[in-house]
Amino acid sequence: MKPSFEVSDNVIVRRFVGDISQEDIIESWKLLFKKYKDLGPYRGLVIDLLNARLLQDRNKFQKMVEFLKQQADRIQERKIAYLIDNPQVTQVILLDHQVDLLQIRPFATLKGAMDWIRI
Repeated sequence: MKPSFEVSDNVIVRRFVGDISQEDIIESWKLLFKKYKDLGPYRGLVIDLLNARLLQDRNKFQKMVEFLKQQADRIQERKIAYLIDNPQVTQVILLDHQVDLLQIRPFATLKGAMDWIRI
């Protein structure tokens, strides 16, 4: 798993393909923080899972929650949109509820995610 990164309208978009785990998402956050030391200029982040299958694991999900809580000060001013169109959307909703310092929402389209981030 190697996510691609691109910037569109001051929004960082990460795209994933194939099977990915929560650990893969944590690693991609670490890569993002190395690549973009200062997130100040960016309005938000999109995590595109439309061509990926998020593998479910409760223990790893909790690790992802804890990781995001630890990084909240770096990203809490940014909206985080997940592009996902399958039943795994519940994981994103749970993530939003458990990491209450961050604004995390699921979307089915990039346009919907970008419109929300721009508000």
